Amino acid sequence: MPAIQSSEIIIHPAVDTTQTNSAGGRMNKAITLVSNTIGNVFPDVEESQRLDGLVGVNAMRAKLFANIENQDNKTYRDATVFMGNASNFNYVQSIIKGDFSNVWADVGAGRKYGTGLLYDAPTYNSVTNTTSIRVATRGVGYGHFATGDRIAITDKSLTTDNTGHLEFKQVTAVSWNGDVAILTVSEPLRYSYATQRTLNAVTVYTRVASCATFGNVACTFAVTSNTSAHGTYDITKLSPRNKGAITQIITITFDSTTVFQAASNIEGIEIIGGNKNNIWEPTDNSGEAFLMIAPEFWTNDGAGNWAAGDSIQIHTNPCALPFFLTLDVPAGAEPSELELAQFWINGYSGSA
Repeated sequence: MPAIQSSEIIIHPAVDTTQTNSAGGRMNKAITLVSNTIGNVFPDVEESQRLDGLVGVNAMRAKLFANIENQDNKTYRDATVFMGNASNFNYVQSIIKGDFSNVWADVGAGRKYGTGLLYDAPTYNSVTNTTSIRVATRGVGYGHFATGDRIAITDKSLTTDNTGHLEFKQVTAVSWNGDVAILTVSEPLRYSYATQRTLNAVTVYTRVASCATFGNVACTFAVTSNTSAHGTYDITKLSPRNKGAITQIITITFDSTTVFQAASNIEGIEIIGGNKNNIWEPTDNSGEAFLMIAPEFWTNDGAGNWAAGDSIQIHTNPCALPFFLTLDVPAGAEPSELELAQFWINGYSGSA
């Protein structure tokens, strides 16, 4: 089986795209983000907002999901999200790590990850086996860099640029000189970096970004309720589907010892029931299955079996990286809606 391809990483917004404390929630798979300009992610910044400023918990916010829609249901390993570019104008873009259901009220005051420009060439100390990296940031107050961070260093113009480099390191110490962050990492860097290089007559700046890390990303599922007196289940015979899985609770209710109906807790999703003696793959409106339940899933305690009226609830989450993209607008900032909201997704799956 081939490894996860970049074309299989699809960006979806959350169900609530307002600029309120309820912004966020679960993934809205019906909508795909097809442009990465600020104006496509956030509503227009009004002149009065630019003059007064939108910062901190009042910053513009958009919850996004990097959904791994791989047909082979692979796990996306060592997954990270980071800002690929530093803002060119007055606006400041950041990432706040999310979960499958939280909203702005839960995370608005949380840790922000961001990107700065390499201030000068990194220096290696062979005695301490450490490298010092100085980064020009948008300000210490944004908290974009901290001890323990995983950072990305890159001089690529885009993720597909094979002429540049990208590597990750762990920060062991941080100090500040004004708005310049001085990051210490163990061991030398793999590659040499200048502050900028020229590619096809265009200047490409070297960036350093703190990363929101997600570990190994896969669909998650759990049986959260079972009312049967004797019916049991083998959870290993339930397989979620990367292309179709969403955050929902599916309630299965038996009409007889074999036939069951099913319902989602999400309004508008209608699920056709099945027979426990057959493979069951409930689908969404696009025809993609949420999960697969094999007949062997349905077991019993030896004293009886599944019966009419029995019900079971299954809670699922997608194979996705949930995060909030934020836009701080300092008071008096110039408009820059055409700037790219360039968040980069990184991980691996292998081809086995």
